[in-house]
Amino acid sequence: QAIYNIRNNPPQEDGACKLCNHQTIQRADETEEAITNRLEIYNQKTAPLIGYYEKEGLLKNFLSLIASDTIAEIKKSLKV
Repeated sequence: QAIYNIRNNPPQEDGACKLCNHQTIQRADETEEAITNRLEIYNQKTAPLIGYYEKEGLLKNFLSLIASDTIAEIKKSLKV
């Protein structure tokens, strides 16, 4: 089984897998239209919540390149 990406790692021109030569498939939720739709819904319904929680003083931001540091900061913030 192989994973392809239209931009960075496309399948062969005929749509066949480069490894086994079987025809590749694309899931319905992986089309450009589906992704654009999901992003529009996110921007309309989810992204505005960031401003709301920020105004309420309930938004916490964590920036770390090391997962264990991030987890420690989250636990500290939650007093866990």
